[in-house]
Amino acid sequence: MTLTISEELAAEPRLAYRHTVGEYHRMLKAGMIEEGAPFELLDGQIVRKIRNAYGESLMTSGTRHMTAVLTLADLNPRLKRLGCAMRIQGPITLPSFDEPEPPGVAVRCT
Repeated sequence: MTLTISEELAAEPRLAYRHTVGEYHRMLKAGMIEEGAPFELLDGQIVRKIRNAYGESLMTSGTRHMTAVLTLADLNPRLKRLGCAMRIQGPITLPSFDEPEPPGVAVRCT
């Protein structure tokens, strides 16, 4: 017999429940997490993305963040010659417990 999540948490309150990528997607689809809201899944935990400068709105990107993103995008021509590309500010799924949204990630084109 398997314990439910709530039973496991009640038995051991220090236990951190890890959401899977599938559960996270179901929460998005069900509207439990608003699409486009500043959250990402890291090691099974739903965490708020912090990309703004101190004191700015959580929904804005700070100047340093935007500078980093533009610098990463400038790498695209060089990466394309190597059969790769820079994906900017998009989620990457890393089964089973991670779907970060990094400022940029180099991916191999297939």
